[in-house]
Amino acid sequence: MEDFVKIPLLSNFIKMDIRSIVNNSRIPVCEEYLPSFEKIKDPNITILFFIYICGLTLDSTSRDGLVNLRHIGSKKTDSIFILEEDISHLFEYIPFICDTDIKARISDIVWIKAKNRVRIAAAHIAIKAYINSAKKISKYNKFYAAQRLFRAADIALKIKKFNKKSIVWRAILNWIQNEINQNPQDDDIGILEFALRKKIGNAKHIIKRCIAISEIFRRQHNYTSEQNLLQIAIKNIAKLPWKTNSLLNYLQRRMLSSIEEQAKSYGPIGEATFLKTAITKARAYKLTEEVTRLHKMLLNVQKNIENKMDTVRFSVDATHMLSKIDSLISGKNIHESIRALESIIPILNKDKEILYTIERCKKCICSSIISSDIVNAKGKTIATLPPLKFDNPKEELENIADRAFHHIALFYIPVYGEFICYALEKITSEHSKEEISNEIENILNDNFFIPNDHYNFFKNGLMHGIYNDIAIGNALLVPQLENSIRHRLELSGHITSKINYRQIQEEQDLNKLLDNKFVIEMLSSDICFTLKAIFTEKAGLNFRNHLAHGLLTYSEQSSSSAYYAWGIIFKIILLFSRLKLQSC
Repeated sequence: MEDFVKIPLLSNFIKMDIRSIVNNSRIPVCEEYLPSFEKIKDPNITILFFIYICGLTLDSTSRDGLVNLRHIGSKKTDSIFILEEDISHLFEYIPFICDTDIKARISDIVWIKAKNRVRIAAAHIAIKAYINSAKKISKYNKFYAAQRLFRAADIALKIKKFNKKSIVWRAILNWIQNEINQNPQDDDIGILEFALRKKIGNAKHIIKRCIAISEIFRRQHNYTSEQNLLQIAIKNIAKLPWKTNSLLNYLQRRMLSSIEEQAKSYGPIGEATFLKTAITKARAYKLTEEVTRLHKMLLNVQKNIENKMDTVRFSVDATHMLSKIDSLISGKNIHESIRALESIIPILNKDKEILYTIERCKKCICSSIISSDIVNAKGKTIATLPPLKFDNPKEELENIADRAFHHIALFYIPVYGEFICYALEKITSEHSKEEISNEIENILNDNFFIPNDHYNFFKNGLMHGIYNDIAIGNALLVPQLENSIRHRLELSGHITSKINYRQIQEEQDLNKLLDNKFVIEMLSSDICFTLKAIFTEKAGLNFRNHLAHGLLTYSEQSSSSAYYAWGIIFKIILLFSRLKLQSC
């Protein structure tokens, strides 16, 4: 976007008089502007107006700023900058503007307040300038170009100069013919919809163009854009004068096929959600055979979900938990869904887990007689649980904690990892990637737990985890956990390093940090206990060490236990995000 204008700082700009603005401004100006400016009664209003126009040009570099482009000429925005008696002088100044973007914006404001011939002339200048600007920037970004084209059409409609002979009409047809090429974008959909709605060109050809573009979106696996385009074609096909039943039936079946393909790209929960959507549409289209076929597919998917969750029913009441997740997430907005995810990810209660382990060990006579070896999948002994003698309270407490960590890693973590995976699938099936990304950014911005220069690690790690790429998500997030805890300690003025026997200053590892009394005070003993069970204890999951040393297979890094490891980090980030809001 190098062609966009940059202007001096606003504070310096206001201090200048009209002549110095013309002479010193970086926008394309010339001496011919001066007579028009000097005739205007209120120089201060002129300066503000001039700054406002330049500001609009700067706003065009922002996608959000462009969304409101159609409201540029409203009285709400321009009434404080321009007097009606100054309109004719400003109109005289418009022809000398070289930059098409600035010319479009100034004439767009002038024509709203002008009367008679000046109004129509200024509107025509605005229309032509917007079209030229759209041509100029279409190679940079179609969204910006399309918004200018829409604004030109709006002005033409208001002055009743929108017909087959108008330049806007021809510009839109030219866009459909030349700009929508073999690599269409989402922003092209709006142009096609506008053309069908306003009956621009041959509707039959445009609908066929929609079908061709939808096929390209299908090959790109861009199912959302394909469905949006097909919906536009289905909605407008009734307006066609020729026989449309066969084409309408084809479009409806193609819509169902698109939703079905999209369902296959998700996990079982997402697949079930999209199949329900497809069944609803098939009923609306009155395609009875398709309803029956899709319903059979849905039943098979639901059966697979039940079979998958059977693995966790031995430990907890999965039915109750799944119902809770459904009630917390289904039909809620993205903010509520993400906050509900926080309540689904559990933190272990240290005292409760220790007490439960003691009661379990007392019932097992073997635990007080023989030791138990923990063996990994490769047959290596990775930890030993000594017999419980209850002679040394401190030693026994450590042994009991090891047994608690082992039980948690074996039963608790995989079970709740499945629930976290289930919840994430529901969230991704009900919300767009853009919505989820924006919500994640809101959580991460100014979060006390995240160092500024590590923001992208957390953003990408969370997004990969949410979208079923948990191996990459954990590879990004797990190393950051240790660094963020150290970061919080350093901000609080605590020393996080130690001097070894060679007098070298080394950073404390995660295991040492979780035993630090300041960390326990900051995070709570329950969170530290949970993190130990997952990341550092040999009798527990020991996920951090296994991940760091490459001891995990890819399937182990994508397991339900991996989802729990990812989820507890997300939970801590969410807790710190709430702390940020309370502080504000």
